[in-house]
Amino acid sequence: MRVHFIVNTFRPVAIDAAKETVSWLRAEGVEALVEPEAAELSGLPALDPTRIGDCDLVVCLGGDGTLIRAAHLVSRQGTPLLGVNFGRFGFVCACPPDARHNVIRRVLDGAAVLDERAMVQTDLERDGHHVASLHSLNEAAVTRAATTRLLTFEVAVNGIPLARYPADGVMIATPTGSTAYNLSAGGPIVHPSVPCLVMSPIMPHALGARSIVLGADAVAEIRVETRGDAVLSCDGHSRLTLLSGDLVKVVLSPRVTRLVRVTEDDFLHKVSERFVWGRIYPDEPEESC
Repeated sequence: MRVHFIVNTFRPVAIDAAKETVSWLRAEGVEALVEPEAAELSGLPALDPTRIGDCDLVVCLGGDGTLIRAAHLVSRQGTPLLGVNFGRFGFVCACPPDARHNVIRRVLDGAAVLDERAMVQTDLERDGHHVASLHSLNEAAVTRAATTRLLTFEVAVNGIPLARYPADGVMIATPTGSTAYNLSAGGPIVHPSVPCLVMSPIMPHALGARSIVLGADAVAEIRVETRGDAVLSCDGHSRLTLLSGDLVKVVLSPRVTRLVRVTEDDFLHKVSERFVWGRIYPDEPEESC
């Protein structure tokens, strides 16, 4: 068995956890390697950065951003990911730090359950030629550049013109991404088991502009109508500058992110806890009647 580690090196507690967990795994006879930057800081054995997904499990020690970065790196292989939460929110990093050894043990024993999370595939076409394909766990967003004024975006779905509005941008999110950038833009929360896409305008200058949930077979096409600098961003990692006339096409990806399940329907627990839906007054204990 081989386990690889991706660590948020800005969190010393995550580096300490990597040292402890790698030591434990090696004592169990499991090969354990960490990505080069974390290896340099921790003194642990480093893995080949071009082969991060060539293992039985990737453990992410950090926050949701750390796991999303890992999803990009291993999506081609479909390697299982375990997110151990050393961050602030921890929506996809479902494992508490003190439970990590028990959950890893379940994976090593073949007893773990994997949840497959949908990803989106984004294709950029320019002058009729394919330029790039990107795969993302949360969302693909077409936005104006920081120094550009408001742009007008045209959106078609399955070849049918759907929307045209001036805005800061348009995003297409997965159900997993519905609690991320999409939620900040006023989009709906969608359970990760629902096969769909969520299209949301970003700061639209139009009262009628609203989010829409699209079917799993939807093909969304986005064009920037007005002149100005626009950017295609996928999960905030991959960023491509768009030219006038470029076409961005977004569909559900054939790839999936495979997450190790920590508790049954962890998503509902997270929604209740993180959004404080379980209390009337978040800062006060509930009184018994």
